[in-house]
Amino acid sequence: MDSLLAERNYLIHMLASLVNAAPPANPPENLNWARLYEIAAYHHLSNMLCYGIEKLEPQWRPEQATMEKFQRDRKFALAKEAAQHFTLEQVLRTLEKHRIFCLPLKGYLIKYLYPRPDMRLMADLDILFKDEQTEEVKELMLGMGFTLKHFGANHDVYVKEPFINIEMHRRLVARDSPYSGYLKRPGPEPGLKRVVSISTAYPGRIFISIFSSIWPNTLAKAAPAFVPYWISGSMKSITGL
Repeated sequence: MDSLLAERNYLIHMLASLVNAAPPANPPENLNWARLYEIAAYHHLSNMLCYGIEKLEPQWRPEQATMEKFQRDRKFALAKEAAQHFTLEQVLRTLEKHRIFCLPLKGYLIKYLYPRPDMRLMADLDILFKDEQTEEVKELMLGMGFTLKHFGANHDVYVKEPFINIEMHRRLVARDSPYSGYLKRPGPEPGLKRVVSISTAYPGRIFISIFSSIWPNTLAKAAPAFVPYWISGSMKSITGL
């Protein structure tokens, strides 16, 4: 029998209630909040869970020491998200100013599907750009105070303490990848600027093909939640730069 079953189930319930804007049920009497915090923190969900816990009546919340851990992680997530957001906006404006074609990817867009953007923590920020503009991008990133940690292959890595790690991608997948043919180089659509959107005839197909080859056992659970966002249309461009 799973000794952490109550904690795992309540974690999933709490996350579902947040995503669906529903009030959470009170925790079971045998719930071990300290263990639940450990599970949530391991999966980088403790900051998100804190929002759900604060919807509970005080008598159903964790003991003070554990509650302070949840609140600490939320404060850290807020600070990290704010720093990442400000920095990426600065980077995009600089790239736009110097005529660098680019496309923000992944977490920077996905976080806005959450009730709050700080609920979706990001280890790094991803930007797609044209390979032929590599040296220009390097000069601009270094000029903004970044340190070049890795250079070459599919992407370059630029870092700035304490939270910022930006991966500048030359391509979405490696040239020798069996999926490289699905994707064409993104370009500006009529009336758009250099920070552009990616349009493809088969966004859902790309996601399913790549995802299923890497995590085939996870696809059946994950696809119903995420694929509709991909199938519904192309990612929108950043405007107002």
